[in-house]
Amino acid sequence: MARRSTLLAPSIVGFAVVFFVFLISYGEAFDGMQSHVSIADDSVRIVGPITAETAQRFAQIASQRAIRQLDITSIGGENPSAIRIGKIILDRHITVVVSGICMSACASYIFLSAERRLVRPNSLVIFHHTANSLIELARVHQETT
Repeated sequence: MARRSTLLAPSIVGFAVVFFVFLISYGEAFDGMQSHVSIADDSVRIVGPITAETAQRFAQIASQRAIRQLDITSIGGENPSAIRIGKIILDRHITVVVSGICMSACASYIFLSAERRLVRPNSLVIFHHTANSLIELARVHQETT
């Protein structure tokens, strides 16, 4: 008896289409965008790509006041900058709240560094290249110790 190939279920295909449209929509929203870092009481909000300037601004704010929460929307960015933000989050026990999307360096280095994490409804945390992320963390740790 011949073996029939199994097709993906329509729901999985539908999910994949919606997921890629979602990524494209957010990607266009951040294309060429500068990061915006703002403060409200004991909370910091980051919107946009993670850059050296983003990390510098976050570090500056954290050195001047007690931050309890980081609210973030980011498609990722520069690994060393995200690692710098993640170290501050870990050291100061800052809660990370995802509003919208947190992917790539945002997910691997910022989101995971928090002891307390919240993903708001209709938001996504997307990981990729996780093995590379671990190698990068080990490299940075070795350079800083």
